[in-house]
Amino acid sequence: MRRLLAVLLLCLSSVVLWSPPAYACSCVEASLAEHFDGSDIVVAGTVDHVAEPLLTMQPGEQTTRFHVDRVYKGSAQEWIDVDTGGPCGFDYSIDPETVFFVDESGGELNAGICGGTGSFSAAEVATAYGPGVAPAPGGPGPHALGAEFALLAGIGAGGSLAVLAGFLWLRLRRPSR
Repeated sequence: MRRLLAVLLLCLSSVVLWSPPAYACSCVEASLAEHFDGSDIVVAGTVDHVAEPLLTMQPGEQTTRFHVDRVYKGSAQEWIDVDTGGPCGFDYSIDPETVFFVDESGGELNAGICGGTGSFSAAEVATAYGPGVAPAPGGPGPHALGAEFALLAGIGAGGSLAVLAGFLWLRLRRPSR
């Protein structure tokens, strides 16, 4: 009985000790005007690619590349990368066309649900603040297979070579008849 209790206690403690941190994502509701005034850049665009780092200790960390259709506040290029991750990021699989309320800090662009991203349509923003302007040409362009693909390809190639080397080693080691 004591052994069973010790095993049960060990299993429960391992769940508590090794579980990832939990985050509460509750935001204070704000109006369109409050989000607009509180943002450095407000743009409407279409998500092109959401990249989550392969090797990270930060849950939900991601960068979203999107094509900017209209700029309502600030200035932006046609293609921009925005840090949209963290515990209170936005799920772009729900609606790939969205209005981003972006904060710029030290050259980094950040947006999330608490800043208003995904809360309002482009039509609502255009009604309140006018049709906006076209973005400046340029930016990183559409997503291409990048470093994450190269890393996976390298791991796959290395694994294949290891299997092949092991097979050849066993084959050459076997005495011939």
